Formats: sequence, structure tokens, C-alpha cells
Amino acid sequence: MKEINQYHITLIETQIIEHTTINEQLVSDFKDYVLERLENINLIESPDQELQKKLLYMAYLDSLAGARYPSKRNKKAFISVIKDYSTWEHSDRICPLALKKLSDKHPQYTELKGLTKKAYNQMVAQGGKFGAAQVNLHGLPSKDELDVVWPQDWNDDPNSPNRENLTQIIQLYNCRNSLVHSFQHRKESPYPRRNSNVIHYRQYMRAKGDSIITDLKHDEFELVHPIQFLYKLCTEVTLNMTKFFLEEETNPFERYYDDFGRY
Repeated sequence: MKEINQYHITLIETQIIEHTTINEQLVSDFKDYVLERLENINLIESPDQELQKKLLYMAYLDSLAGARYPSKRNKKAFISVIKDYSTWEHSDRICPLALKKLSDKHPQYTELKGLTKKAYNQMVAQGGKFGAAQVNLHGLPSKDELDVVWPQDWNDDPNSPNRENLTQIIQLYNCRNSLVHSFQHRKESPYPRRNSNVIHYRQYMRAKGDSIITDLKHDEFELVHPIQFLYKLCTEVTLNMTKFFLEEETNPFERYYDDFGRY
């Protein structure tokens, strides 16, 4: 009887070891597979490589989001995979461009308008008179600052504006939409950029013939999502998400190749 029990214990232990080994191999294979795809995107060389790389990096994040959150709609999955598996510290910072659109639409809210004016003044001060400088995200309004000026009557109205739509992570998703659905992104100016591996705003100059128009308006900014940032984000999400699959003993391939239809 003792020998039989020992046999069953040994058999169970063997099955556990085999299961763990199989799962580790699956996750390892998955990580190698997707990282190879990511590196192939990084190696693209063409006259329009910036547009092509941005489009494919966004699609890559979509594929990871689908593998991790197969039951969520595309937008929620995309946002969740970045929030849960990246260390993007400025993802919740408020976008002054989105804030200005909201404030212009609702000018009766003076406190909201005041925060918008403050944010724009800071951007203009950093952007410089001729618009070749960049504006980093760390000085943008925080969600806490937005909460202070957020109209109280919007809190109880389900049809009121959503403050989450003003955050940087939503701006990234909006960029993803213009790329994936319209195959376009805003044409960036040819002026030199500093620290172009991080997301930033740039005040820019408009060209008219051979002359440069220098009478810039405050709303002449663009939000730049550099391909270097997207590559780093994709890599970080991949590495952190595959750790999750390993810890949860989940086969990532099953969800990665699940039926299309989360849109």
C-alpha cells in the first residue's frame, strides 16, 4: 500500500514538472516569436519608414492587448495593456491640446479655462519664439490639478465629458486610430528635434512658398510620438506581459491567435 501511494505521489510530481516545463517553453517560444516580429519592424528601411513603423508598432500593441485581454473591446484592451505592463510615467498627464478643445467648447467654466491658459503659457514659454524647441510632458497638468477645476455638474451627468479622454494614454490611442484606420499621421516639420526618443510637443512654423511665417498662434503645436518611444514601449510590454503568462501558467498562443472581432 505504501509503495502504491508513493507511486501516485511520484506520478503527480512528474506531471507538475512536465506541465511547468511545457508552459515555460510555450511562453519562451511566444516571447521569441513576437520579439522577432518587433525587431523586423525596427529594421524597416524605406522613404516612408516613420509612418510604416508607427503603424506596425500600434498593430503590435493591439496584438499583445488581444492576447492578454481577449474579452475586452479593443480600446479598453489597448489602454489596459499599457497601464498594466509598462512604466510610462506620463501616461496620465493631461494633454493641453485636448484640454483646449474642451475649454473652447465650454467657455462658461472659467476655472477650466484658467488651467488651459496656464498650460498653454507654459508650453509657449518652453517652445520658444521660433518654434523649433520641444515641450516635455513632465510639466503638463496632472489629473489632480484637473480634478480641482473639473465642473461639479459634470460629475453626476453620464453624458458629460470624460476626463480620461484628456490623458496622454488616450492621445496615444487616438494616434493609433489615425494610423490603423486612416493610414496617416500628422506630417512632422523638418526642424531638428532634441531627445526625439521621448514623447513631446513641438511648436512649429508654417511655410508659405520660400518664406517662413513666424506669427505663431498658441494652438500651433503638435504632439509627437517618436518611433523610438513606441519601440521601447512595445519591448517593455512584451517582457512584462510574458512574465505574467509564465506566472499564471497560461498559453499565450491560444489568445494571440483567437478569433478576430474585438472591435
